[in-house]
Amino acid sequence: MGLEEDLDSLVRLISNVTESFTTAIFLLDPEVGLLRLKANHSLSENVIPTVSIPVGQGMIGWVAQNRQPLHATHFQHDTTTLQMYRTNEEIKSFLAVPIQSREVLGVLCIDSKKQYVFTPKTQKILGNFAEHLARMVEKDRRGQMQTARMVEVSTLREFTRSTQKAGSRSAFLALLCSLPQELVNHRGCAVIWADPAGKRWVLAGSQGIPLPAKAELEVVPEQSLCGWVLRHNQILYLPELREDREFPVHLFTPREPRLAARSFLGAPLSTPEEILGMICLTGDCPNYFTPYDQEVASLVASQVSTVLAHFLIREKWERLAVRDSLTGVANYRAFEESLDAALASVNRRQEVSVLIVDLDKFCQINKRLGYPVGDEVLRQVARRLQSFTGPEDTLARLGADRFALILQKCPLEQGLLTGEKIRKLFEESLLPALHRDVHTTVSVGVASYPNGICAMSELLKVALKRVSAAKSAGGNVVQGS
Repeated sequence: MGLEEDLDSLVRLISNVTESFTTAIFLLDPEVGLLRLKANHSLSENVIPTVSIPVGQGMIGWVAQNRQPLHATHFQHDTTTLQMYRTNEEIKSFLAVPIQSREVLGVLCIDSKKQYVFTPKTQKILGNFAEHLARMVEKDRRGQMQTARMVEVSTLREFTRSTQKAGSRSAFLALLCSLPQELVNHRGCAVIWADPAGKRWVLAGSQGIPLPAKAELEVVPEQSLCGWVLRHNQILYLPELREDREFPVHLFTPREPRLAARSFLGAPLSTPEEILGMICLTGDCPNYFTPYDQEVASLVASQVSTVLAHFLIREKWERLAVRDSLTGVANYRAFEESLDAALASVNRRQEVSVLIVDLDKFCQINKRLGYPVGDEVLRQVARRLQSFTGPEDTLARLGADRFALILQKCPLEQGLLTGEKIRKLFEESLLPALHRDVHTTVSVGVASYPNGICAMSELLKVALKRVSAAKSAGGNVVQGS
């Protein structure tokens, strides 16, 4: 039998033993603080089967609040004050005892139309029944919790597998925003992650949290709840969000709209080495999340942190595969891919220019000032060349002191003009390198397709041939023919 059948059977037994007019079992719903009528046996047809009584209200609520029996031997009030009758039943005696173990679980009560009918012995018997009820309720709750946890473990396993199968970090973060309600019941969910490029925390995605339609929302660490979690790398639960709380009531930033969140639960996504981001969960009423919800949220965060770290490491290696480790610009492999893509999309009306930029006498800088200074010079050169590229263009380091620019929609004349601007920039300026000012000039070779070049594969060869000619002419020259 289930708990309901057990309660119905027991309430009849108690009614027969105590010879009561009505026997009622109320069980506490701790999340809302209400005593709900779960079973009753009565000679009256006026018992309200769906009644709920707030803890602390009336005689039954008093028993739950104070965890003490209440015995009214000469009940002189209207019976409706007991809150479980529709009309007055002229009750003369009332006895109620708490159902409790380590905490209050409910109230067991009996009444009678006779005065002084319930004796101390009756109270002791009723107390014994209440102890038995407490054991029944706890056993049922343990069974429910075990079943729920089995479901949650299965759900967590499937959820973790789905995140592992995500093809990219963006797909992974989208899945994380759709955290299953079976794991942690919530009204809103948001995921924050660290933007490595800007060294800041940004909103990766959200569900159920109304936010302005912006491409990106940056978290203000010192003025938000999410910022507190990120700064302290700790789980944070605020059961009730109020203006006078010690913590700020902004979830992300003071500029966000006024939100309807009334409970907040934040769990960091981290590894032993670093914090990667966090999960933000919100509820629409106070005390929305239970201690068990906090445990599950922490477990989910721990599981998915490993997956997120894997994606970040993979992205790092992918960046290293196409980026020059010294300057951060594209490497030769990425340059070839970009050139192939540019030439594949070019047409006779939109030319593509390639500029090869060589530093003049760079080996002398290394010999005279040392390799650390030489490395910094290369970084400074890359930064300055980057200013000559647009969103569709590519800057790459081909090796040693040689750089290349792929300029889309750039005819030869414009390529030569850009080459001259580059040459003049380096001729007229100094490069700061480790507390030194270093001067260097450059040689530039320019080639455009299809301007006089029969095959696209010849474009790079022509540009390299022209930069060699510029260097042979003494350097600090732009060669385009």
